[in-house]
Amino acid sequence: MCRMSTTENKPFTALKEIPLQLHMWWNDLEADSRKAVIKNLGGLVGLLDVEPKVDVIKALVPFWDPAHNIFRFSDFELTPTLEEMAGYAGLSPNFRTLYPLAPRPVTSHKFLDLLSISRNAQEEKLVAGYCAFQFLYRRYGNPRGFEEPKLGLTHAGNKDKWEARRVLAFMVAFMGVVVCPREDGHIEIGLAGMLDVATKRVNDTMHEHLCHRVGYMNYGLMGLSCIEEFGTQITGIEFPEGTEAWLSLLRSLTADKIEWTLGWLPDTEAIYTSAEVPYILLMGVRSIQPYAPYRVLRQLGRF
Repeated sequence: MCRMSTTENKPFTALKEIPLQLHMWWNDLEADSRKAVIKNLGGLVGLLDVEPKVDVIKALVPFWDPAHNIFRFSDFELTPTLEEMAGYAGLSPNFRTLYPLAPRPVTSHKFLDLLSISRNAQEEKLVAGYCAFQFLYRRYGNPRGFEEPKLGLTHAGNKDKWEARRVLAFMVAFMGVVVCPREDGHIEIGLAGMLDVATKRVNDTMHEHLCHRVGYMNYGLMGLSCIEEFGTQITGIEFPEGTEAWLSLLRSLTADKIEWTLGWLPDTEAIYTSAEVPYILLMGVRSIQPYAPYRVLRQLGRF
């Protein structure tokens, strides 16, 4: 008998495809601007080339326990680990030098200032904490946006300044559409505050925040694209088609059928606690989620 989540999961909307205009925006960025985006977002940009498997997502939802951030199956649980998430994002394996970014309170005026848009710009949704994708695209996605006089850009006509702000605007749009999507399709303006801090800190020396425990997991990416590596590993494997077929497979899964650690994760270290308290709180745009040490260590076969 399958153990599904006892917490009722809220209805969700799966992202079926990346908006064409976001692809056009990315393709139109100058080479230096693309490098700046990749430097901050890492391999997450590779999600632009990933086609969501909606049937798999729908089949997995009943097994997700949002109260504990785990998937519950017949006789085991799966905990997404920081190492896996950072690995797929292509981020630095040295967590000891990184400082986790917390959501910043961003007012509508601060949001406009960060993007060099006049505070007189008309967008009623900003007061509620979000904006439409088109609000950003008209100003920074459109390759001639810097020439438009009625968009309220404070650097209208100056392409160099416009290009510099274009990087931040793209990252806000990308994160808001692909990584932290809202059900209504709008973009959280708080992302601008987080990404602004990230771009300013990317070349700084971070003070130690996270501690590590020798003998657990750490990964060395060695320039490897983990998304591409995953695609290589599953080549030739036949998967079910349709939500019902996936549900049937997931209900039959047992612990002995699971690959507990991915091939690109050499078993040396794992991050599972902070320097001050014996746990980690993952701070998102809309909530704070727990990251339980015992679950992580058990997931990695160390507890």
